[in-house]
Amino acid sequence: MQVGPERFATRWGAGEYLWNRLAPLPADEVEGNPGLWAWLALFYFDQLAPRRADGTRRPGRDYRHVPDFDFRYR
Repeated sequence: MQVGPERFATRWGAGEYLWNRLAPLPADEVEGNPGLWAWLALFYFDQLAPRRADGTRRPGRDYRHVPDFDFRYR
């Protein structure tokens, strides 16, 4: 699978692009693969947490970008 330095106008556009890129892979290699999702989050980090006017970013909590599939809600 290859992804490029795409610029997405919408979340829908990002989802559609990733859906098409990931479709050839077996589902078990995509679902529940925290390394893949963390890598994609880092690769597209500038879009997920763009720089603000003052130069800072607001990425939010770690779990938004580095999935932990062992975490269970109570």
